[in-house]
Amino acid sequence: MEKKNLLPLFLPALLCLMLMSCDQKQENVAEPPPPVEVVPEVPVPEVLSEEEALYNEVMVIHDDAMAKMGEIRRLSQQLKDSIENTNANPMEQEEMINIYRNRLKELKDADGAMRVWMRQFGKEGEGLEGEERINYLKEEKAVMQEVARQMDAAIAEARKVLKE
Repeated sequence: MEKKNLLPLFLPALLCLMLMSCDQKQENVAEPPPPVEVVPEVPVPEVLSEEEALYNEVMVIHDDAMAKMGEIRRLSQQLKDSIENTNANPMEQEEMINIYRNRLKELKDADGAMRVWMRQFGKEGEGLEGEERINYLKEEKAVMQEVARQMDAAIAEARKVLKE
C-alpha cells in the first residue's frame, strides 16, 4: 500500500479514538461533593456564681495593679538617681532631696501594700464557704481597689516630680 492511501484512513480513526477518550473522561469525573456548611461554634456563656464573679473581679484589679509594678521599680530607681545627682542650688537641694525621698517612700509603700495583699490573699479565705466566702471576697475587692488607688497616686506623684 501506498502512504497516501493510509492517511485518509488513519485520520478518521485517530479522531474517533480521541472522541471516545473524551467521553470516557467525562464519565469518570466525579461530581464535587456538596459544600460543607461550616457553622462557627458560638461559645455558650458560662453562668458564674456570685463567688466566682467576685473572685474574677478581684483578679482583674490585681492583674492591672501587677502590670504597674515594673513602672514603680523604674520610677523608684529614677528617684534614687535624682537624690544622688541633684543639680539644684544648695538652698533648694535639701528641699528637692526631701521631695524625692517622699515620692520614693510613697512608691515603696504602694509596692509593699501590693506584696502584703498578695501574701495574705487566699490564706484568710481558706475554708470559708457560702455567704462568708462572698463577704471575704467583697472585702478583698475593696482592699485591692485601695491598693490599686495607692499605686496610681504614687506613680502620678513620682511622674510629676520627675517631670515625665
